[in-house]
Amino acid sequence: SAATVNLTYRESDFDGPPRAFGFVVPAIEGRRIIAGSFSSFKFEGRAPAGAILARAFVGGEMSRDMMRLGDEEMTAAVRDEFRALLGVSAAPGFTEVRRWPNSMPQYEVGHLARVAEIERAVAEIPAFAIAGAAYRGVGIPDCIRSGESAADAIFATLSAPK
Repeated sequence: SAATVNLTYRESDFDGPPRAFGFVVPAIEGRRIIAGSFSSFKFEGRAPAGAILARAFVGGEMSRDMMRLGDEEMTAAVRDEFRALLGVSAAPGFTEVRRWPNSMPQYEVGHLARVAEIERAVAEIPAFAIAGAAYRGVGIPDCIRSGESAADAIFATLSAPK
């Protein structure tokens, strides 16, 4: 299970506005967030001029305790992490917590070897393909690429001379 905590800030709330679309927090850091992103940098129109829409990702297999927190406690934890990592201590203008129970695959060591084995077996079945977040990425672009590759493989099989 995972959750996102969305917060709005003024650009002036930061020492200097972030210069990236986001960041991943290595587990070795022992933080309560697993990643952060700036939706207003990634997608035009997500925040008015002078504002930043930030998003933290929490939960996951290695941080299940975050999912037991109430929304206010989760938001407070994210604010603490943003203060430590980004230097932003101002209160956000808006916050929203979205919970995604049992929704995000957590790949284990050796995952890609297992996927390669599955793909070899699937390749033996005519006009059959697999796609989805369980294989080579959980993000929307990963899932789109997976679906397109599956469709291309089936179309190639169906249009091949017999």
